[in-house]
Amino acid sequence: DTLPASDLGSDVVRFLSTLNRLPCPSSGRPAGAGGAVASQQSMPASPAPATRGPGSHSTPTTASAPAPQARPSGVAAPALLSAVAHPFRPVYAAACEDGSVQLWAFGEAVPRCKLPRPSEAERRGGSLSAASSGAAAPGGQRVGGFSGGSGGTGVSSSTTSARGGTAGAVEASSGGDGGDVQRKCELTWNVSGDRLLGVGNSTGVCLWTVGEGRGACQVTTVPTGTVHARASCGAFVSAGSVVATAGRRADHDNSSSGMVKTWPHVCAGLCIWDTLAPPAGVLVAHDGAADAALRMMPVEYSCLAWDPNRQRVLCGTKAGELRVFDLRQQRVAQRFEAHGGNALRYCFMMPSTGRFATLCSAAELKVWSLRDFECLDVVPKLHQMPRGMVSNMMGTAQALTCAAMVSEHHLVTGGQDGTVLLTRL
Repeated sequence: DTLPASDLGSDVVRFLSTLNRLPCPSSGRPAGAGGAVASQQSMPASPAPATRGPGSHSTPTTASAPAPQARPSGVAAPALLSAVAHPFRPVYAAACEDGSVQLWAFGEAVPRCKLPRPSEAERRGGSLSAASSGAAAPGGQRVGGFSGGSGGTGVSSSTTSARGGTAGAVEASSGGDGGDVQRKCELTWNVSGDRLLGVGNSTGVCLWTVGEGRGACQVTTVPTGTVHARASCGAFVSAGSVVATAGRRADHDNSSSGMVKTWPHVCAGLCIWDTLAPPAGVLVAHDGAADAALRMMPVEYSCLAWDPNRQRVLCGTKAGELRVFDLRQQRVAQRFEAHGGNALRYCFMMPSTGRFATLCSAAELKVWSLRDFECLDVVPKLHQMPRGMVSNMMGTAQALTCAAMVSEHHLVTGGQDGTVLLTRL
């Protein structure tokens, strides 16, 4: 049955109208032309920008950011790694392969600005200090935040040089610095929309404060030390100053005693950091003893979600397990197999309905109760692997490429089969 537009909600209608305006790669006509959209209806995949909505985010793995108009001829645009929509403004942040993070406005072909980056010394040293205070970005430029124009819903489209000149939006500060190529970067906004958290394999853990007007963006480096062998994901566990990072736990450098010689002197897969605390107290909680007590092989976390009502962090792992970290007890309170050995890719909270949803790499969707973790619904295969495509080295099919919640009742997914699905939960 088709879903009337009046039943979809404004966020879903906006997403569908954006998708309908995108050209179909094969025919040149609009991708959504020719009929109403049904629940779980497949549509040709296109590199659409991240959709708006509370808690929505998207990580398209094959799309590329549009080439800025000022880009020299013959120079390719950096590949887009992930994108996340602002919770209530028509703006989204995008992380690129060159390590830059850009702010885009929906419907525009060039980024409004690039966010500042911490210096190489700060990234290596992990010091919690502002790399841009008000905000002198690398290259002597300031980076614009949200502007007050157009009813206060846009992002400033220009940057002001420290020398007093005005530069184009795409010439701002966070371009590549010749370091390692960024292969993965996860972005997430806080609920207020004034903080952006980024976790990248090359850039580390960065926290941006994005304010109103020009020169209002600043960046700090969250000091994770040697606690993670690799950080893969992050989440806000407060209005903006307390964040969680997760990934693969580092190995002990002294296995006989279990002591860690380097700061913060623990090894953990999940850590909670208070970015306003003094350096000695920045690490407020971790799960370092979770696997050690059971003599288990440490897991690698792949996604996080924060349950503010119960003060819990829901943690998905690459082994298909879901763990519940109770922040008040500072321990893993519950764990269970969620997706039969397939890596969890996404965990979406639906607090008003008392539910949450998980998606695994095999495009299996499950809806759970937040109260007792009962599985309420299962959709086995949202997407299929294309015929002839070989699974990865571990033998697990990576049918899912990206996903976003556009409302608490609507989920958008993209798959290796070349389709974009809108699923009503």
